[in-house]
Formats: sequence, C-alpha cells, structure tokens
Amino acid sequence: ISRLGKIYKTTDRGASWNLIRETNEFSIDASFLNEDIGYYLTTQDILKTGDSGKNWEKIQPQMPNTPNIDFDSQIFGFDTGEIITTNFYYGRIFFSKNEGVNFDLILNLGQQQLNDVSFPTRNTGFALGNHGQIYKYSKK
Repeated sequence: ISRLGKIYKTTDRGASWNLIRETNEFSIDASFLNEDIGYYLTTQDILKTGDSGKNWEKIQPQMPNTPNIDFDSQIFGFDTGEIITTNFYYGRIFFSKNEGVNFDLILNLGQQQLNDVSFPTRNTGFALGNHGQIYKYSKK
C-alpha cells in the first residue's frame, strides 16, 4: 500500500507490481491472510477483499469510545473472521469476532500512547507502551 490511497499487487515475487485499488483516502495498513483474502485500513474505513483485491467491501465498524483511526494504526486479520485494529495515539486495541460487524475495546491506556503492537497468533498479542510498558493479550 502507499499512503496516497493505492494498493499494489505482485504475482512474481516483487519483480513487477500492478495497481489494484486507488482511493482518495489515506492508506494506513493492510493484512492479507492468503492470496485471496485481505483487509485494508484507511483513516475512514476498513475494507475487505475475498478475490485477490479485485473487489473491496467496506466493513462498517461500530467501535466503542474511539476517535478516528490514527495514522499509525495497524490491522490484523485472521482466517477465523477475527480482526484486531489499533489506535496508537489513544492507546487502544479493538477486537472483532465477526469480520468487523462489531468491535470490542480490549485495551485502553487512556492518555498513554502505544509504540508497537504484534499479534503472532490470533490468541496472543503484545503491545508496547510509550514508557516501556509491555502488555500481553491472551485469548482464552
């Protein structure tokens, strides 16, 4: 993705790239589960593709107590339909069990910012606070 609202795709290990989507929205992050299914995060929307980026549908998130997605946010998609997205500036992490229909707030640091987030699996995640704190998420 490029910050200017463009998504490119390669099918030859990066030798060439083809533009597959262009919007007027500011691109933030993308997460692809495989060659067909992917999620795309902009400052205004979360979009999903199921056909290698040919078509994209907007997911209308209903996130509690959150401002707009910030410019350093991340998105993590899993083959179970679960989605995790972040708001670094406000120290928040949101979790959806149903492909973005609803989101629950699973971490809220209030005025403390996040520096990085990693979800190596859908059941385990780590967040790094801006003062050296490390938070662990374990799904039961």
